[in-house]
Amino acid sequence: MILQKNNAIVLLIIEFFIVMFQKFIFLILALTYTFYGMAIGSKDQGRKTASSAAYCHIIPVDQEFQHGLALHGQPLNPKTFTHFRCVNPSAPKGGQIELGRVGSFNTLNPYNTAEEFAPLGNYWDPLVVGYLAVRGPEEPFTVYGFVAQGMKLAPDSSSITFKLNPKAIFHDGSPVTAADVKASYEFLAEHGLPVHKVIRQRVAAIEILDPRTIRFRFAPQGNGLFDKELPLIISMLSIYSKKHLEERLQKGPLNYDPAKPFLSCGPYKVSEVSMGRRVVLQKIPGYWGNNLPIFKGQLNVDQIGYSWFKNEESLFEAFKRGLIHYYQENNFSRWQKSYNFPAIQEKRVLKEEMPFGGTLGIKGFAMNTDSKWFSNINVRKALVIFFDFEPLYKLLGRQACRTESYFPNTEFAAINDPDPEELKLHASLPKPIKWEKLPPLSPKERKTKALALLKTCGWNLKNGCLTNSQGEVFCFRLLVDRTKQEPILAEVLTRQLKTLGIQVLIEQEDSTAYAKKQKDGLYDMLLAYWPHSMSPGVEQKQSWHSCSAGKISRNFCHIRCQNVDALCEKLLLAASRQELIRCLKTLDRALQSGYYVIPLHHTPFINLAYWKHIGHPPLRPNSDYVPSVNAMWVIAQ
Repeated sequence: MILQKNNAIVLLIIEFFIVMFQKFIFLILALTYTFYGMAIGSKDQGRKTASSAAYCHIIPVDQEFQHGLALHGQPLNPKTFTHFRCVNPSAPKGGQIELGRVGSFNTLNPYNTAEEFAPLGNYWDPLVVGYLAVRGPEEPFTVYGFVAQGMKLAPDSSSITFKLNPKAIFHDGSPVTAADVKASYEFLAEHGLPVHKVIRQRVAAIEILDPRTIRFRFAPQGNGLFDKELPLIISMLSIYSKKHLEERLQKGPLNYDPAKPFLSCGPYKVSEVSMGRRVVLQKIPGYWGNNLPIFKGQLNVDQIGYSWFKNEESLFEAFKRGLIHYYQENNFSRWQKSYNFPAIQEKRVLKEEMPFGGTLGIKGFAMNTDSKWFSNINVRKALVIFFDFEPLYKLLGRQACRTESYFPNTEFAAINDPDPEELKLHASLPKPIKWEKLPPLSPKERKTKALALLKTCGWNLKNGCLTNSQGEVFCFRLLVDRTKQEPILAEVLTRQLKTLGIQVLIEQEDSTAYAKKQKDGLYDMLLAYWPHSMSPGVEQKQSWHSCSAGKISRNFCHIRCQNVDALCEKLLLAASRQELIRCLKTLDRALQSGYYVIPLHHTPFINLAYWKHIGHPPLRPNSDYVPSVNAMWVIAQ
């Protein structure tokens, strides 16, 4: 008995050590696999092991695919939402609506930057093109699934996975697959716009997990962290047919039939093209996405016609005659004086005016810092100080407000002294920000201060001309688009600078020639507009960062500033809405202190006019929502 008992104890001890040995071996194998995976990741990416460790934060297997993703916080609309709150879910269907644009076009290829293309929808108003997700119209930056029925974001933003809707098909009836998504990204990265090429530098790998599932992995920033905005930007990727893209590439991406659009999966397709004059979109019968919550109360009109006009005046005349059905008026002088035509008096055309609570962007005279006239900051500062807004206010009317920020009418505007938290951010920048709020000055004080600044740069006012020691007269070229209101604003600036002894040569061009000169940097100054979203992000690099200076971008001033560069990078890593606001306020101060733009005006009102058979969701005071064509409807007569 004792021997049997001892044998049993020995067996238990042996079994215990066997189990412990197995666990030890398992641990060794697991650690080996982990470090091997990190080493492979480091080798593949050509980065240090420490950076590659970030790739080990794989999405938890129990994490569900989400219906929507917010940059900060949670989406406003829950998984069970049926429609966006700003639309009319009971809107009638059918009918036709006519809209107008100013300018011309000679291609339907939006990536041919050498030509003028016809814009057909955008990220928050999908028409012809399909996207993985679309932006929520009432939130700073939230996306909801479109072609992607679900999205899965890694906790550290190192990757995003999309599950495609099995119902999604292209306009030719072929299914949308993960291979199409990958091909679309690769096409845009190689042949797309500058912003696509910026994104390409941050995508480390693309994995097709199955025919309807695709994952994008991202490269970390210099500090090892991941850009929180990038996964949402990727979600708004335009989706095109792989087969169609291959056909385009065989003929050359720019040589393909300019009247033929890319094959995509949006709710409308191009049914008629008259190059330079007109495009007609036809709603696809039985569209696969009709029942998606993002489209409930939208896609109401069967046919959308776009007509192009030489200038705003001819477009307005077409609206008065009923050729155009819906018109957003940006010229307040015309809003005050010209809306008394018979259709208005007979109530066949309706007017609405409402305070606008959204982002308005900045409009102003952009000074090209590569030009010899504006390379010196004191010259630029002199012109900003000297410009008198009062003549503009009299010209534009009571709705015009002087723009004092690069982000007017938003919580990002730096109009007061920085708070302690913002000052901490200032201390982390390469150089101190020398921001000052310009005090109100009389015309005489403005001129005295401007001349004093110009004198420090070697410019003196003599016999009514501003000249330097070589006898050279200060005379620069101002590029404007004659099809818009720009020549009028240019005349206001020209008259004012003449009293300072500066001569301005106004170069008036049509939209096509203007765009070419703008892209080639053939100007000393131009009248520019920078729109903003409610969540400014990577597009700020295209507007202000040194990497976009002198290239095809929106950096019209050719800004090269270390502080601006650092802030454009920092805002992409903001962990909260408050941190983003702080970064943008500091960016605003950095731009203001560089005196790159003579700011003009903004109008915090929405002025709409439309023929009474057109319906749209109601405007709400101080809201940032403006009804898009997708949300309009036609009222039966």
